[in-house]
Amino acid sequence: MAHANPLHPPVPTDRLSPFTTLGDALGLTPLSSTPSVDPNANEFTVSHRRRRLPQVISHPACKWLQATSKKGQSLRLHAVLFDYVGHSGEGIPMRELTARGSAALTQIMLGPSDRVFEGKGCRRITLRIMWPGYLHIDWARSIEVETGGASMTRVQLVCAVSTIFSRFLELNRNETCTDPRYRIAANSIQFEHLILIGLHNVYEDVWQADVGIDVRC
Repeated sequence: MAHANPLHPPVPTDRLSPFTTLGDALGLTPLSSTPSVDPNANEFTVSHRRRRLPQVISHPACKWLQATSKKGQSLRLHAVLFDYVGHSGEGIPMRELTARGSAALTQIMLGPSDRVFEGKGCRRITLRIMWPGYLHIDWARSIEVETGGASMTRVQLVCAVSTIFSRFLELNRNETCTDPRYRIAANSIQFEHLILIGLHNVYEDVWQADVGIDVRC
């Protein structure tokens, strides 16, 4: 059974973007070479066992919002990227993010204490997951990025996003999948295979994660 989200109604297919990756839709470099905070970063290594999760981008439901979002595309916030120190552009396995505490992650992450939303005018963002084969499931969750006047740090954000993905896979592993290449199951894609590379602002306060899949994990 699909889980309805009372705050975000399901996205009709006529409002889905034709793009298959976040990079295409946002006019960025291809996702196989999304730059990281390090100008000398290595590309995310792609092979037959290591690939990116392709996601379509949803448009605002309101026509007025669609129009204003297109006009204000240049106002999108910069992507937030996640890397280990010394391994720029490769992302961080989500299983590490849930297994380690934030204190441990601070020792191995690049820029863990950066307050990535400071001065951006954001108090809350919406993380939307558009997993191929599961587009009939509306999944959008809010993240409070400013509390008590303090902006969330990179390490806090990476843990919050990872927790949301963990919950998504847990609750939807028995759902019908229309694309067997990206089926969530014990003998297919599992949470331990996911790599969090970055977070992209697709429009207004809506963000989507750049995710890698490594079945060698």
